[in-house]
Amino acid sequence: MCGVVGVVGSKETAVYTAVSCMRALQHRGQEGMGIASWLNGEMLIARREGEVLQALSTLSIADFKSTALLGHTRYATIGEGRIENVQPVVQKFRGKSFALVHNGSLVNLQELSDMTGKDYKNLSDTHIVADLIAQSRLSSIEDALIEAASKLRGSYNLIVLFGGDIYAMRDPHGFHPLQIGQGPNGEHVVASESYAFDFIGGNFIRDVWAGEFIHLSKQGFHYLTTFGEDTKIQVDIFEFQYYLSPASIVHGVEVGTAREMMGAHLADIYASLYSIPQGAVVAPIPDSGNQAALGFSKKLRTLGYDISFEPHLIFRSHASNVHRAFIEPTKKRRLERIREKCKVSEVKTHGRFVILVDDTLVEGLTSKIVIDMMYAEGAASVSCAIAAPPLLYPDLYGNNMYERYRKNELVARRHKGDISAIAHAIGAKQLCYMSLEASIDAILQARMETSLCKHIPPAKLIQELDSASFHTAPYSGVYAVGTGDFEIEPLTT
Repeated sequence: MCGVVGVVGSKETAVYTAVSCMRALQHRGQEGMGIASWLNGEMLIARREGEVLQALSTLSIADFKSTALLGHTRYATIGEGRIENVQPVVQKFRGKSFALVHNGSLVNLQELSDMTGKDYKNLSDTHIVADLIAQSRLSSIEDALIEAASKLRGSYNLIVLFGGDIYAMRDPHGFHPLQIGQGPNGEHVVASESYAFDFIGGNFIRDVWAGEFIHLSKQGFHYLTTFGEDTKIQVDIFEFQYYLSPASIVHGVEVGTAREMMGAHLADIYASLYSIPQGAVVAPIPDSGNQAALGFSKKLRTLGYDISFEPHLIFRSHASNVHRAFIEPTKKRRLERIREKCKVSEVKTHGRFVILVDDTLVEGLTSKIVIDMMYAEGAASVSCAIAAPPLLYPDLYGNNMYERYRKNELVARRHKGDISAIAHAIGAKQLCYMSLEASIDAILQARMETSLCKHIPPAKLIQELDSASFHTAPYSGVYAVGTGDFEIEPLTT
């Protein structure tokens, strides 16, 4: 999971649009940022470790004024967290420089390495893709990109800056979103999420479809072709549960609404399993649990339960450098982030029956720390409701969960899906998960009425989702294009 952006516009405004989009996509990666610009036949690149605002203090953005730019916010899925792996990656095709940014994770790394004849130890898979393009014997950058894409297995959204134009492609299964929009000064923009267009005061045009290859120039967006033998969409369900901004709209689904619907489904399941005492308090684990907790509390009230919703039972730090714990590269840093950003209200917790709602349960680090904090502040009882199924397998196409899988750190898998054992591990009195079917139903029910919403693309531009349109491997163990170099064992009870 990374944030990627490409902008074509006027020399005076395009760089500021690109940087603003990168800020909007900070939640998709916070280990590093990079920017590339093209002007008068020259490529200018800057890469920095850390977050966008931190990096800007060391850059002169005016130096990057140009008509075409790429931007990237890095979350390390493959390759060490070092400056060499911060994108864009630069290579040459037919003697001319190109820059590449990539969101996704490839699984056939050894096969690709054999093709290029290079050793990529400690380097990201983006370097491999750049070399495949550079080594192509085809005459055009468009054909070289399609040729390279045909060799990739896994997930990939690629954006290339070449000769002042931008080329973008989304893998044939569309595992992760890629979208096009227009900036406030007429810039043509391609980015990971529609929230980037909102952030810059622009307009969302549409999703790039699975297997679609597009070209951005001063004249606008141009469809080039659809590539890949099988272009059946398989959006990573983890995008809707965690990665995406709640403000983003993907395939006609507003993400925040989908998460609220997940919470409503979860409340039905929780109420069917457990008794809920009068005066119980429902609270989110912020921020990714916010919408699910709201839907959960609304549904319990509809069912007649006397509960209260406390969105600020857990305080979040306002420190600008406290962001997502899950995407930190090491367990030590994830624990530090959790403790930095969470503070439990004693006033709202003491003596109460608390139901915590969160989007997913991966290692159980956040839940365990927060539940311990609540008991320290005098909670009478703390239970947990998770707006996702038990996470039993790594999301090979989306994040660096494989290392956590290999170290047996996925809490549901470590306890072989035993709900009582998982609850005990995180300190919860009761624990409730959603079914996979209910998760998918919630997303589909959140599809918006396009005729009533000015920010939703017309129906004819939306690649429709159905119950078979989701990549669900973290819960089902089914990987649409295989596991490649990564060994995954089936769960045995």
